[in-house]
Amino acid sequence: MSESFTLKSVTVTPQEVSNLLCSAWEGGSAYWATCESTVEPNRWEFDSDSQYTGSASHYSFDYPLNPGGAAIIRDTYGDEGTKVLDRAAVQKGLALLAEKHPLRFARMLAEDADAEDGDVFLQLCLFGDVIYG
Repeated sequence: MSESFTLKSVTVTPQEVSNLLCSAWEGGSAYWATCESTVEPNRWEFDSDSQYTGSASHYSFDYPLNPGGAAIIRDTYGDEGTKVLDRAAVQKGLALLAEKHPLRFARMLAEDADAEDGDVFLQLCLFGDVIYG
């Protein structure tokens, strides 16, 4: 199983992060972002799809949750170019979400996050701040 993310005394599972990224990708709030490509992880420890379907396909938002994996995100709305979403970016985004947006962080932990929560998280991961409101 893929390593969890730890913030102070709170452990965030890869599934919780995957759910939040899925909300951003599929919920329509991250209108500014498109996944341009992915970087194959060193090994697959977490795959949100296989636990339900048993398939070997992988969602782009699961790549950064595995060692060495990443998703290359293009900012199609502004001038930010491409950004790398990897484990380090996810860890940074979680810390910022907990610090600056504790209600969104709490909704993620309660499995009650929506597309806007996912979009804010993705922006925190990539930009360190919310630049698209």
